[in-house]
Amino acid sequence: FEEGAERAALRNLDIINSRRFAAVHVRCSGAPEVSGCNISSCGIGILTDAPLNTLSNPLISDCRIGPAWQGLVIAGRCRGTFERCVISDCRSAGIRLRNDARPVLRGNLVVGCQGPGMVVWNRAEAQMEDNVFLDNGASETPEETLET
Repeated sequence: FEEGAERAALRNLDIINSRRFAAVHVRCSGAPEVSGCNISSCGIGILTDAPLNTLSNPLISDCRIGPAWQGLVIAGRCRGTFERCVISDCRSAGIRLRNDARPVLRGNLVVGCQGPGMVVWNRAEAQMEDNVFLDNGASETPEETLET
């Protein structure tokens, strides 16, 4: 999604990304929706961020993300709700929050990631409700964090 897709929706799709960037990139203001999708990616499963000087309020729900490099990356001035997703088998972090992101994370399962279940940095913070993190790996080194 790009600017102009403020009410766009992806529902009940199988998405396979064989490239290094994001399988789904939500970069628009408004309230786009991604729900019921099965996503695997050589890069990021879902990347959400807001265009400069705007807010993004996406709804990401009931998705299965993984395997992927990173499952869910929430960046910029992205708010939104991310709920009931299963994020698994990531080679890095399952969820990464960065650069002023302020999402609601509710009822998600993050399991079997080689990196940490969640990484939060650069003024990001989340409202966490009933999420489960199981069998994820160790913390990343600063060099790994700076690469993404």
